[in-house]
Amino acid sequence: MTQEMLCENICSVETLSRIENGKHKVKRDTYRRLMERMERIPEKNYAICTGKYMELLEEKIDFEDAVSKFDYEKAEICLQGLKQKIGEGILNKQYIAKAEALVHHRNKQIDEDQMISRLQEAIRMTLPGYEQYLDGEYPYTEQEVLTLMNLAGAYRVKKRYENGIRIYRALLNSLHLGYMTQHDSIILEIKVMRNMALIFGEMEQYQEAIVLLKKVIQLSKEMDYGQMISTAFSQIAWNMMHQIENGERDMSDIVRVKAYTRQAYYIAAARDDYIHAAKIREYYENKFEEAIELNVCINKVEVVSKRNNAGIARQSGI
Repeated sequence: MTQEMLCENICSVETLSRIENGKHKVKRDTYRRLMERMERIPEKNYAICTGKYMELLEEKIDFEDAVSKFDYEKAEICLQGLKQKIGEGILNKQYIAKAEALVHHRNKQIDEDQMISRLQEAIRMTLPGYEQYLDGEYPYTEQEVLTLMNLAGAYRVKKRYENGIRIYRALLNSLHLGYMTQHDSIILEIKVMRNMALIFGEMEQYQEAIVLLKKVIQLSKEMDYGQMISTAFSQIAWNMMHQIENGERDMSDIVRVKAYTRQAYYIAAARDDYIHAAKIREYYENKFEEAIELNVCINKVEVVSKRNNAGIARQSGI
């Protein structure tokens, strides 16, 4: 498709060129029309919920809920169901490629290098030269944002921190362009900042991580995003504890660390995030040699398997 064909009745070729070079802030309607002409529909569920595949929406929600709760055994089962029913479109293939890379790594079926390679293959399905856009402003689709976010997370696991930060900053620049709905862009911004805070924490830039996480909590409260609030509280506690151990904070701040950790636990338990809640409680009781008291019965927390707990510390920042 030529630039003239792409732009016809949408914008001028000059405007398109300025958009591509990051010199023109793309309007939401212009972006949507350009994406539709290139068959790159930005809606979040488009990849697996068109036409006769509409019934997959519930299975997609179950899969993503399992991932958000670190239940990768359940996620693997959901993923197999999606693969059997999903369509052959490029966006469907990209979604599955991204999901498989994440789940297979968490279930120790592939190593970090293989995960990076698979995620790069996934993003190149729609953006063959994605690297050239990372230092500018580019209107990524939601699926591309999530795929790149997973890639940045894979770089973090390999301790290639600068690669991860470069991607996260590119995504934040993209989300501030205003072409998505406010709700979608804020939810994605929350996820990006939370994951960026993980890198800062591992780089021992604890205060930078805490500043980001407080923004995550503020935005999550506004968006009623409970799962991310719990995660952010637990990460703040982890970073503050390291500051205390390094002499960057006074020992009296342990009271605040305990409070943040308890808040994270109560929210996770109330939301039935049993795996996350169990790991938080394990950390709290081992670290402070006292029990977290809870007035409601959550027996499922008691019986979470050790296998499901594996790797959650790395994911939650605990």
